[in-house]
Amino acid sequence: MSQSIIISGGSRGLGQAVVQTLLDDGHRVATFSRSRTPFVDETATAYEGRFWYQQVDATDSQALYEFVRDTNQRWGQVDALINNAAVAIDGVLALANEDDLDQMLAAMNGLALHGGFKPYGG
Repeated sequence: MSQSIIISGGSRGLGQAVVQTLLDDGHRVATFSRSRTPFVDETATAYEGRFWYQQVDATDSQALYEFVRDTNQRWGQVDALINNAAVAIDGVLALANEDDLDQMLAAMNGLALHGGFKPYGG
């Protein structure tokens, strides 16, 4: 059975591989990242109707809300969420400053805390 799945950070790396696997398995996949890649353009053409991409910063709670709302309106429901987006910081994690850590955590948790479960009327 085909499901509608949101994966954050699906434009490259591990996220790209997960997006490709889910599409190959017949699912509908909505993904976002801070920057568009050639993979996104190629996939949008190859899987028209089952792949949807928007350029969204995972730390922007309003943009996440709109992405989830629009995905839900597009496909009628969202069956699963895979949080994959991250923010890289230079240096040793133990020596990172508080602002860097806050940004990293906001990116990793933003969709689940703000976008994915915020009530909306649609």
